[in-house]
Amino acid sequence: MFRRLFVTTCLVVGLVAVSVGSADAATSPGTWAPKFCQALKKWQTTITSESKTASTALGNVSTGDLAGIRDEFVRFLGKDVAATQAAIKSIKKAGAPSSANGSKIQTKVIASFQSASDVFAQAKADAANLSTTDASSFVTNATKIQQDLNAASDAFQTNFSTVEKLDTKSEIDRAIRSAKACKFLAG
Repeated sequence: MFRRLFVTTCLVVGLVAVSVGSADAATSPGTWAPKFCQALKKWQTTITSESKTASTALGNVSTGDLAGIRDEFVRFLGKDVAATQAAIKSIKKAGAPSSANGSKIQTKVIASFQSASDVFAQAKADAANLSTTDASSFVTNATKIQQDLNAASDAFQTNFSTVEKLDTKSEIDRAIRSAKACKFLAG
């Protein structure tokens, strides 16, 4: 009886270890790059689309319903937070690339997206507090939110420059250049 319990326990522990290990296992750069690019493209598409929606809504401040415009701005930022969290999840699921500094690259990429998510979440909270009774105050504070988002975009790009420097053997760069899913980055 004890032996059967021991064997069963070892089998369960072994299966758990294998399943957990595969989630964190290193991924070849050629496999990692398309997964990264798919997450990035989906994220970028959402951010671009929602940004246009918000710009249109904010352009109607002088003639529109401030509460409705504020609500639209908050919705747009909520979608940005969700898209960024989805990108983080996808990139984590891809695993760290099995290249020079692969773990550092993975960590830096995820940290960059997390930082963007934090900025979007703060902007969403700020947008929820926009005045709906004073158009001038609304515009001033909405402009400040947009400036904060632009500054965060610059920081995001700077973080990716750091990631490029970690790719000392250009393994990730070559994988990205050759991956079909990454072609959107070339143009």
